[in-house]
Amino acid sequence: MVNKWHLRIAVTCFILGMSCIGQAVENANDYPLPIANEKFSGSQLNFTAKNDINNVTLTVIGPDGFYQKRFSKKHIPSMDLSEFKGLKDGIYNYEITAASREMMKNENRLDNGRGGNDRNQVNKSLQQSGHFRLANGKIMAFEQIEEPPPSR
Repeated sequence: MVNKWHLRIAVTCFILGMSCIGQAVENANDYPLPIANEKFSGSQLNFTAKNDINNVTLTVIGPDGFYQKRFSKKHIPSMDLSEFKGLKDGIYNYEITAASREMMKNENRLDNGRGGNDRNQVNKSLQQSGHFRLANGKIMAFEQIEEPPPSR
């Protein structure tokens, strides 16, 4: 009797564990890999795309309301921060949005007046964001901070 009870618990735990692993693998797709590598030098923001992308927008925001947006149909735009006089030192954030060549089903079809000529598929959208530190007009690397081992 005890052996059957232990076996039932073990089988139940195994099934629950496998479903959790399956859910974790499924959720891994919710966090896509970066679409570009950062190439920062001096006051230049440059990126190299990892895949074939198009309709790319680069947006940069920073202290004192700094806001700049660049667009390109075929590549990731670059930005030279020395173009903007009087930039404050501090943390700046960037966002890259783009369309991939990969197509996906259009889940949110709207009545756009095209009737049967409406597209059933759309380009998959991609997004990447990050930040950098500006000091004296130059992009600075963040210092690598090693965390101490947990105390026991």
